[in-house]
Amino acid sequence: MTAHKRRDGQIVVMTQQGMCLRLGADGKEIKSFQAQQLGSYGTELLPNNNILVPALYQNKVFEYDPDGKVVWEASVMQPISASRMPNGNTLIASQQWPAKLLELDRHGKQVAETTMQTYVARARKR
Repeated sequence: MTAHKRRDGQIVVMTQQGMCLRLGADGKEIKSFQAQQLGSYGTELLPNNNILVPALYQNKVFEYDPDGKVVWEASVMQPISASRMPNGNTLIASQQWPAKLLELDRHGKQVAETTMQTYVARARKR
């Protein structure tokens, strides 16, 4: 479903079934773990090598460390995209109707909401 290439050449891949694979620059598997099943393409590899995963069918967004441990999670209705903002908050696109963009603080508390006219597949804020 998604792949992110790091500056050192490693590639982090998320499958639709929720398997997270870390591949070396040579394409060989370094590590893998089972995460939540994906329902969208909206994952994000963070600078600390953690990965944000919107779990559409579980109504949650998870942050996994490189070993597969959940280090942050938040309940959100039908998340399809998650992105960490420079201020540490998380921007989430929700597939519920009406479609929404939500901003959550570091504790998972909603601090902003924008209703959209159509679904947003991926959102980023600088």
